Amino acid sequence: MEKKNRTPLQLIDDIYSLGYWITGSKEDAVDLFEKTYLLIDPEAPELEVFKAFRHCLLESYSGMSCIPQPSCKAMEKLGSSLVKQDAEVKLTVLLSEISGLSATDIAAIIGQSVKTVNLWLTAGRKRFASELVLLDGNPKRSPS
Repeated sequence: MEKKNRTPLQLIDDIYSLGYWITGSKEDAVDLFEKTYLLIDPEAPELEVFKAFRHCLLESYSGMSCIPQPSCKAMEKLGSSLVKQDAEVKLTVLLSEISGLSATDIAAIIGQSVKTVNLWLTAGRKRFASELVLLDGNPKRSPS
């Protein structure tokens, strides 16, 4: 199978879709999209575009603070780490499902081993499936 190497222009829909699925907000998706495309060269390879998107995504989480008390810096850092890891797992699944990237390519983008990527894909897909069922309002759907 021939490896696809899409141009940044060909990735516009993927980058916006990734941003929307991760943030759930059109405005935030556009913001991530714009920041990503400001970082890349118009001739950047496909994986570099996704790396730039990931960088912008993680930067957007750097200002988040779940626990505002100054006496809880360790808990704040832990909370921020968990939020970032959750975003990484979600991004891993979306890179596979929306962009059709292989586990090897995803590992190169996020800087993790292929084994970790495969673990995140399995766990992330299960989580997405359960979230979709809960959003549907029917957590105990019987097979038809």
